[in-house]
Amino acid sequence: MSSFRERLRQRSDELRSTDPELSSALRSVDGLVWYGEEKEGWPWPDRQVRAVAASRAQRHDDVADLYANAGDAACEAPERRAAAELRALLAEHAKTDESGDG
Repeated sequence: MSSFRERLRQRSDELRSTDPELSSALRSVDGLVWYGEEKEGWPWPDRQVRAVAASRAQRHDDVADLYANAGDAACEAPERRAAAELRALLAEHAKTDESGDG
């Protein structure tokens, strides 16, 4: 099984033509990881990349809650989709880790 970061990039590429906004949300996680690796000078382990993804999923949920409280469903929806997609990727990767494939 590929690393979580590779799967994140793959899923972002799959969504690029059909849902560019969601693709961009996934790509932002990769960008944060890249920046962290550049600052620290070494590649991050998979668990650290997953932690960034989980943190971003929570952030998307928090922002969605703010939009919901303001009554802005149009802005809430993409934030919820981004959080759900990140959590789905994390769950998918956790299953492969449990089976010993990743």
